[in-house]
Amino acid sequence: MALFPRRIVQRELDLLRRNVLKPGQDKGIVGQLNSASRQALSIEWEVMLLGAFARHSRVEYEPQIGRRFPDLRLTHHKDGANLEFVADIVAVSDLGTKDKNAVDFLYERILMLAIKIGVDFANLGWHVGDGMMGRYPNRHVTVMLPAKGEIQRRVNSSVKPFLHRVKAEPMVKHELVWNDPGIDFRLNYDPARRRADFGGPLLATAAYSLTENPLYERLDEKAHALRQTNYNGIRGIIAVDGDCQSIRSPPYGGGGSYDARQIVTEFLAHHPAISFVTTTYCECTGFIDRGYHLYHYIHFQRRLDQRRAQHLESLIRGALSELPQPRQSPGNAIRDVIERREVERGCNLGAYGLTGSRKLSVPVRVFLALLTRTITDRDFTLLLSERSAPEGGYLNNFFRTLAMNNLPLGRVSIRRCENEDDDWITFEVGSSKASVPEPLGASRTRKPLARKISKNECEFILAMLAQARLLDLAELINEGRTLRLTFGRKDAAIGPYF
Repeated sequence: MALFPRRIVQRELDLLRRNVLKPGQDKGIVGQLNSASRQALSIEWEVMLLGAFARHSRVEYEPQIGRRFPDLRLTHHKDGANLEFVADIVAVSDLGTKDKNAVDFLYERILMLAIKIGVDFANLGWHVGDGMMGRYPNRHVTVMLPAKGEIQRRVNSSVKPFLHRVKAEPMVKHELVWNDPGIDFRLNYDPARRRADFGGPLLATAAYSLTENPLYERLDEKAHALRQTNYNGIRGIIAVDGDCQSIRSPPYGGGGSYDARQIVTEFLAHHPAISFVTTTYCECTGFIDRGYHLYHYIHFQRRLDQRRAQHLESLIRGALSELPQPRQSPGNAIRDVIERREVERGCNLGAYGLTGSRKLSVPVRVFLALLTRTITDRDFTLLLSERSAPEGGYLNNFFRTLAMNNLPLGRVSIRRCENEDDDWITFEVGSSKASVPEPLGASRTRKPLARKISKNECEFILAMLAQARLLDLAELINEGRTLRLTFGRKDAAIGPYF
């Protein structure tokens, strides 16, 4: 998983192979999806959007038009009316802005050190100075911190000793100050504080200029590329969230920052050849339905024919509604891709379903990791330790209950989750007393309640996982004394895209 579940991305890729892509085009897409670069998120967005539009219209991917290869050309027929447009897809990122803004970098270093040294993060707070540079309407925020290289040196030379002093005297207030020219930073510790205070400075990634911001600049680049196609019909730009503040609406920067609507309106006023721009951003919202959601906005040129605009809006909204809910923020998705953690993120560690004491469901990937004893020490502790889960938690308790009461397993089954990157294996207690197969039960010392699986069995399962194959079927045979596992086809949930 990066931004969307890997199974969904693979399914969209298969759809594009059948209906959109020319021979050989899929190789470049697969290569970029499997790369450890920021481009992997951009191509993931492209695959999802192309698939969404392909469900409603005829789509061509990167057709040659003039001197350029726009991302898509779409043809749609509705009520006797034909609609065609070319568009580029762009994932807008704050990468350049963030490189100049060391706030997040410093925050992460302080957090990691506090955890490592054993200082209560809730008692810490800071002040970071900021200033507004430039003249209206082209302003930007400057954060009064040193460069990242200098920050790392200061973290080692002053922040680390500061936190050790706090650890040694936790009932006393402490303060650390950097007040060199152009630097304004204070880190403080207050034993009476019950909530960390790391507010401010002004958000350096917010747009304080209508034109000098990542969203406008990327739209301008795409407008230039589309102009080189010499295409005489409708041209559009589909802008999506590649971890960018200025694409969001309403603005979050304060101090007179601009939102995406204002930026796109300014852009369209200067680019009359662009008929429409869509913006899509990702945000975690809600209390009842908490999670990450996509928000879409469509912006049209004022001079665009009303009937065409209505046709376009209906088509675009229908396609964008096909996009699934993201599983995390674009920023975290990029970090996982670069650090090669996008596959392991799909594992539902700690999730379970318990119906009384008769039925237990656990994620298949957790079950297989326990079975092959490849689960990490950290994950094992989270699942089964007395400290994190009384008496070893739900997993250990269920099988311990079976063993202590001589209860049999009556049924084992797999529930496939097509829109997730993990499935469920369910164990149900039988109705009569018999000997119990217990390949899963484990205690804190990792001693199973029954025999370990053999070396050959373990190697077979590991070989299946190495081939990116997950369980397709689990069933009890030999009157419930043996659990038979059947593995399915290659699965992008646990392996590279293909």
